[in-house]
Amino acid sequence: MTKNQKQDAVLSCAVTAVFFATVIGVWGVWYRTNDDAILSNIAFGAYGPDRVHLVYVNILYGWLLRGLQCLNDSLNWFALSQVGVLYASAAVLTYYGIRHWGRLRGAVLAVAMMAAFGANVLFRIQYTQTAALALCAGLVVLLENLGKKSRANLLGLALVLLGAMLRFDMFFAVGGLSAWALLQGFIRLDKPAKKRAVAVAAAMFCLVFGAKLVDRAAYQTDPDWASYLPYNAARTEFSDFKSNFLGEENTLTDIGVTDAEYTQLLRWDFYDPENFTAQRLQEISDHIPGYDLMGAVRALGGHIRALGGSPHNRGAVVMLLLCLGLAAASGQPGGVLCTLGVTAAELLLLCYVNRLPEWVEMPLVMDSVVFAMATLANGNRKKMLVERRCTLALAAAAAAMLVVAVPTCHDLTASRQALQQLAQGEEEYLTAMTADKEHLYLLSSEKTTEINGYLVWRPREKGFFSNIVTQGGWYNGTPQYLQTLKNYGITNPLRDAVDRSDVYVDYHGIDALCSYLQEQTGKTVTAVPDGGNAFAPYHLKTE
Repeated sequence: MTKNQKQDAVLSCAVTAVFFATVIGVWGVWYRTNDDAILSNIAFGAYGPDRVHLVYVNILYGWLLRGLQCLNDSLNWFALSQVGVLYASAAVLTYYGIRHWGRLRGAVLAVAMMAAFGANVLFRIQYTQTAALALCAGLVVLLENLGKKSRANLLGLALVLLGAMLRFDMFFAVGGLSAWALLQGFIRLDKPAKKRAVAVAAAMFCLVFGAKLVDRAAYQTDPDWASYLPYNAARTEFSDFKSNFLGEENTLTDIGVTDAEYTQLLRWDFYDPENFTAQRLQEISDHIPGYDLMGAVRALGGHIRALGGSPHNRGAVVMLLLCLGLAAASGQPGGVLCTLGVTAAELLLLCYVNRLPEWVEMPLVMDSVVFAMATLANGNRKKMLVERRCTLALAAAAAAMLVVAVPTCHDLTASRQALQQLAQGEEEYLTAMTADKEHLYLLSSEKTTEINGYLVWRPREKGFFSNIVTQGGWYNGTPQYLQTLKNYGITNPLRDAVDRSDVYVDYHGIDALCSYLQEQTGKTVTAVPDGGNAFAPYHLKTE
């Protein structure tokens, strides 16, 4: 690196560090969804000795965390690693922003971007979002060193690999967003440089797909995990893609779903391997109509309209407008429009397959802004650097970001603190449950967030869930879940809990559960509140 490059690298690391320190120090870091709390608890050993099978995260990432745990096993390395990846990715993007736009403009642009998407990506950590940012940063590094003999490509490959291990599907989504910028750069290369670029691309695909093959082999060669995969695929299809189309009224009676079954499906408390098998869940999913093409278009339009309606999404709108404004000023808006068009197509596809959660939507918008800016910088660098309008636009965007972001962060933090205070009343019951190893506690998935905890830096202690299981959720059916049941002589957590004095059941949805079990067993099942734990006081008994 030259002296200027080293100075730019130090500046980018410092700007990013100040932003992250401010965010963590003032507002804190927390989980975007309870999935990350569950993954943290698995990696920490709260669910049992298997700490590397993270289901949705590559097993190699699990082994990486195990290596870090050898250094200090009291830290939540799953959360720490995500914050580290987020910081490294943001610092890399800041560096290239400074290299292209100048130190002042680049730093302002970086702060504007971090403020715009921070509420969604940076300090409400979620592994899919982290993957999107890591992949984006890695591909930007490869773009900036396209066709060059540079060790920086190793950094780019590492970030891409980390992102793909965190969430493999995001490799295709973010790769699609980068396509125009990479193609634009590739066309300009001479023949030797193109050969080098192709070699790096080949290495990238080998690393990403090689890691995926290792992950798949690790699960497929383990009989217990191999038997879990078909069930989880069917459960995911229903819970994550189709259940959103269900209303309060039972619309599945024509395929034999009773009202009691329907209620359990709506509540996600349906882990009954004797009834809701993988085949039956797939049949139910196939019967639920999703969006057709026009429905997906209307749904996408609704999401776009809602984008500016949510306070913590308004920063994204400002950055999109900045992109379009700079594209118009450059006189060559084709690259920006193409990148944003690919983003719209991907979001439309997500709608069409009936899935567009915010933690996928916003990272894609963020990455599209990054790649759109990259096409502008690479195509019109000299012109953009001397444009006074560019400086004014960036300053206005940064000011707008601060106006939007600061109140949003305060509101989000207040909301999180209110939830934590509400959960404190139940925490004493959960602590008492895990201490009572003589009994198994069967809890509703309605309280998954409270059960797995809110605190990022303090996951559940090792072995916390050795006597606590849920009635539904994606971890049900895993070898560790089944082993916990087996330790108490149970194979089916819903049916086998009946007439067991050593099994206590959660009060949430208890009447619905009794109705379901009565229908399935043909016996009158009642809940008898004879336990001392107010959260899960019931024994299920037959008359």
